[in-house]
Amino acid sequence: MFAGESPRLSQLLASPAALETARAAKIEDVEVLNPELLFPGMLNPRALGPDPLRQTSLPAPKARGRLRAPLLSFEGVISKDNADLIRKRPVPPDANGDVSPDHYIQMTNNVTKIFDKDNGELVAGPFPNNLFFAGTGSFCEEKNDGDPIVLYDHQAKRWIFTQLAFRGRDRHGHQCFAISQTRDPLGAYFLYEFVTAISIAGGDALNDYGKLGVWPDGLYYSHNEFELDGEQVLRFAAVAIAFDKKAMYAGDPDVRGIKFVEDSTTGPFTISLLPTHWEGKKKPRAGAPNLFWQALDEQILGDGTGVDGYRSWAFHADFKNPTLSTFIEQPRITAPAYNLALACDRNCFDQPPPGSVAAGNGLDEVGVRLMYRAQLRSFGGYESVVLNHTVNADGQGTGGIRWVELRDDGSGFRLFQTGTLAPADGNHRFMGSIAQDRRGNIALGYSVTGLETTPRCATRGAAPTIRRGRCRPSWSVRPAKASRCGAPIAGAIIPR
Repeated sequence: MFAGESPRLSQLLASPAALETARAAKIEDVEVLNPELLFPGMLNPRALGPDPLRQTSLPAPKARGRLRAPLLSFEGVISKDNADLIRKRPVPPDANGDVSPDHYIQMTNNVTKIFDKDNGELVAGPFPNNLFFAGTGSFCEEKNDGDPIVLYDHQAKRWIFTQLAFRGRDRHGHQCFAISQTRDPLGAYFLYEFVTAISIAGGDALNDYGKLGVWPDGLYYSHNEFELDGEQVLRFAAVAIAFDKKAMYAGDPDVRGIKFVEDSTTGPFTISLLPTHWEGKKKPRAGAPNLFWQALDEQILGDGTGVDGYRSWAFHADFKNPTLSTFIEQPRITAPAYNLALACDRNCFDQPPPGSVAAGNGLDEVGVRLMYRAQLRSFGGYESVVLNHTVNADGQGTGGIRWVELRDDGSGFRLFQTGTLAPADGNHRFMGSIAQDRRGNIALGYSVTGLETTPRCATRGAAPTIRRGRCRPSWSVRPAKASRCGAPIAGAIIPR
């Protein structure tokens, strides 16, 4: 473990030596592909027919029912930023971002930009993700391996940046954290480097597909833990870790994580746990544990005895007495049947030629997992969590988005509404991100592609005033010649 403190980010950005050190960092992979796990039934799923909840059309736009057009649209990090800064173009970009009252920050493999929230003007960057660690001599300075997440803690008014560091000084997987000391992203940071994936079988441990959620008492993190011999998978587990944010926000050098490992070898399989991320002024119920979520497609990940739905684990972290911490699976939440797998092995969805599936150049569905984030909002009388994931919408390989709202009135989370967004227009919809505002409006952003549709991002919405499980007309993000929303794309709500 490493703990330290950075100068102001504005000073690092003005330092040619710091920027050059960050540029020279080693990047393990240029084509960053997650190691593959093939679960029973994944490559030969039984035909389920059309999704029973498929929404194939949208209601006619009405003044009160239409999702408002974006107030602001601007260009974020582009591939050229990586080429100019680190002399490589990592694929995929893994773009994600978050918003504060003043700024929007986008973090990608392996570059970050800071924007003014109100006008979209560039405030700082692009700069390498490991710049925070410049001059520390740490592994997190030496490496810039990506899988980044940036979050704004609206309660504490802090920015949180994290990414992994893999292969180098040892065979373990390291996770790097930079925590702003104030709401100013150009200020100083508390720095942490944790060993979160342990080499047990003699291979290289990888903390892959990391996800992060802010909770009143801690930062809750998950990853898929692989141990690799070259590209061969020696060991796999799904991991959940809690960090004491009060200690981290104070710069305490003795912070430790509380780690639980789910290493199922038979169904139901556990993969890609997604921690809950709290938004809004109202806190979750006092003492409530953070819930980690997983989509359960019974034929792909199940044990053959249940029905489709959602699994969750309650993580109670006791930072004073870590041995008293618990990670307990909760009763499953059942849902109308869905099919996560499309039997496509990363060559899944068409894009305009020469990017077609037939030519072997299709896009990856990034299936078999929930998409980031699992957002919780408290409405006083109940709490709501929104989730989404990609499904086979027509039984023939058309990608759609199954979106979900779960509610807890004090007796446990139950399914409140759900739907599958898949208009019958020849396009695929996949890799979504979902968020909810203080009025209960739900926004869903996602990628769209097809033989005649250049890949792009789009949005839909659902409001309390329309029928449950139905979406309103949408807007596309400003068209581009080429774009990719990325697997960890994150829907963010302006703090209020």
